[in-house]
Amino acid sequence: MSSGRDMSIELAEAQSHRHNHSDDDKDVDSNKIPSETNSYRAPSFSVGSLANVQLDGKGRRPLNLGGWEERVALGVLFWYQFMAGWNDSSIGPLIPRLQEHYGISYVIMSLTFVCNFLGFVVAALVNVWLTTKLGFGKVIVLGALFSIAAYVIQSTGPPFPLFCISYTLSGFGMGLQNAQASTFIAHLPRMMLKVSFFHAAYGTGALVSPLVSTQFSTIEHWNYYYLASLGLSIINFSLLISVFRLRSEESLLGLHHETSGEGAEEGIINREVTLHDVLKIKMVHMYALFTLIYVGIEVTIGGWITTYIKTIRGGGDSSGYVSTGFFLGLTLGRVVFIPLNRKIGERLVVFIYIFLAIALEFVIWFVPSLVGGAVSVAFVGLFLGPFYPIMIQSVSNSLPRNYLVGSVGWISSFGQAGSACFPFMTGALASRFQDRLAATLANLPSAPPLSSYQASCNNSGTSTPDVNHALSHAHDHALGSHAHDGTWTPEHGHTHEHLEHAGKFSERDLPDWSGRDWNERAFTIGIGGPVGSGKTALMLALCKRLRDEYNIAAVTNDIFTAEDCEFLIRNEALPAERIRAIETGGCPHAAIREDISANLNALEQLQIDFGTQMLLVESGGDNLAANYSRELADYIIYVIDVSGGDKIPRKGGPGISQSDLLIVNKTDLAPYVGASLEVMKRDSDTMRDNGPTLFTSIRNGEGVEDVVQLILGAWKVSQAGGVKKDDKGKGKQE
Repeated sequence: MSSGRDMSIELAEAQSHRHNHSDDDKDVDSNKIPSETNSYRAPSFSVGSLANVQLDGKGRRPLNLGGWEERVALGVLFWYQFMAGWNDSSIGPLIPRLQEHYGISYVIMSLTFVCNFLGFVVAALVNVWLTTKLGFGKVIVLGALFSIAAYVIQSTGPPFPLFCISYTLSGFGMGLQNAQASTFIAHLPRMMLKVSFFHAAYGTGALVSPLVSTQFSTIEHWNYYYLASLGLSIINFSLLISVFRLRSEESLLGLHHETSGEGAEEGIINREVTLHDVLKIKMVHMYALFTLIYVGIEVTIGGWITTYIKTIRGGGDSSGYVSTGFFLGLTLGRVVFIPLNRKIGERLVVFIYIFLAIALEFVIWFVPSLVGGAVSVAFVGLFLGPFYPIMIQSVSNSLPRNYLVGSVGWISSFGQAGSACFPFMTGALASRFQDRLAATLANLPSAPPLSSYQASCNNSGTSTPDVNHALSHAHDHALGSHAHDGTWTPEHGHTHEHLEHAGKFSERDLPDWSGRDWNERAFTIGIGGPVGSGKTALMLALCKRLRDEYNIAAVTNDIFTAEDCEFLIRNEALPAERIRAIETGGCPHAAIREDISANLNALEQLQIDFGTQMLLVESGGDNLAANYSRELADYIIYVIDVSGGDKIPRKGGPGISQSDLLIVNKTDLAPYVGASLEVMKRDSDTMRDNGPTLFTSIRNGEGVEDVVQLILGAWKVSQAGGVKKDDKGKGKQE
């Protein structure tokens, strides 16, 4: 999907300019829209494309994203993930054989997991530093070399202490590779779908491995199994070298800074984000904790279920195939539930899956049936499968792109440590309680993952539907049709919720484009702001700038009139049939956030009529708390002006702090109202975490082109294009 995270991320960097003209957003000189402006302009950070190729320092072009080169790169990473699943699930069927060979207890056997844990922790700690020094291509190959070294040692059937050390090498190598691969895929368009298949590849490897290791567990030379693993690892190393050629992620993906202005520099991603910066983000730790518990549960069940079935349920040598059933469910869950996850909403659906998994674990615990237990294990895998892809999607939607390498790397590597510490704890408990091993397994996926996921959701700004919204709202997109459980009031049709704080730009909701049907509704730009700030003037300027090149239409919102719509028609912004008016009849923010059905209905009808490429929607004038729902707007612009004084930005509010672009309009009036543009710039940067802010005088055309370029940048990244205008102004397919 071109994920929400694939939007351009702008870092505010500008100088103030003052102009001596008056402004009125309802009295616009439509001829003044120059192509060059003197407004604040920010350097942008985006994924390069073949239409605007920038070569790296060695003259190499980036991969053709969306083409065969991307598919080959994904295939290589899928192979690594297949090998990772193979590695993690192979130990389960071999545990009884290893205990017999070395003559050790559950606790001593579990030391292999402790050593693996140490390797993952070290990988998590050094991943950001190594990536900064060496880059993606070299670090992921380094990880592959450590995996090869581990399998070489294991294949010799070494003394148990050396066998344990090999698991430290394996954990370190797998940790580095997992962090690099996860971050790479998080940068790709349509990320959610690719992440799901990426982790389905893990499940496939985990599915196949027990089938093979079960056979080796019954023969004398059990260690020959690791020769097969060594062969897979050598193939993985060769593919990583030949496809990625030790290149950095920036070089491969064409990540660069687009800058403007004298003295600006072009370069790769800002490398100033350190592990220390990442570790200061509370949300990262909550996701890491959730991932640690989840991965621990996953590997513990896959690793110890064979021992449980043989010891408690009296299964024979074929008990290893129960582990195969678990990983089959895990694989299917990461693919077949993708439509369901989108329909229900990833945040809510995770809670449903957790409760179902808990219920099935109690079936395994209390129902003394070998077949019933085996089937339940498979379904536990099915319901646990979607967790990891959903987590990666949520993280990618919640953080600035230059934090992704460190954050995803830390979360992935630290989370993989759960694959070591939880199996160790299970082994220790099994050694202590013996016949009550079932209790150890049955109670793992209960309160800890549930509470940690809730905490991570509460500390992130994901694009997934909010649980409370899902429970308290329902609308069918019919005009004005909706309901609120116990909170609906006839006079408003919405609630005035209490906001604890203005929110942060870096934690704002981002659009999830993975499931967007652009034929149903085109890329939608939402324009909001207080009364008189210049929203309608901006609508007019954007329509006149975009209409000749792009197939567009517009919707306006007023409380009891169609004044803004009539203004646009009177000034010939677009043909009258391409402009629709919504009369909200109440607080304007209700129609763009709480109950968006009227606007959605109008936008979707415009799409049916004209097959547009982009849609513009203007909210009625409202307060600083008003912001668009991500179900309505793919790109949110919030407009304020200087006439209210230079204190407005620091007063905050979701519109100021969480919009994709903040516009400070009517800069030409600043000298007359005593407003300092420098103060407004400083406060805007503070309130928006240095998110993009433009200073404009829309009536004079100053800054319009900058706004247009940011909109087009986001539109291109979303990959929402696909229709053009014909001579009659109708849409047609390219």
